[in-house]
Amino acid sequence: MPVFFAARIFDIDDILLNTAGSVLGFVIFLLLRFIKRKCVVLYVNGHR
Repeated sequence: MPVFFAARIFDIDDILLNTAGSVLGFVIFLLLRFIKRKCVVLYVNGHR
């Protein structure tokens, strides 16, 4: 019984880690996209 319980906790932990990783990756992706757009706008405006 304790082994099964430990496995369950590990499963939940794994799911949480995967979810956190996915969210973090998505946030970084959005941030990079935002920065890239800002840089492109600045670059275009600076070279007119």
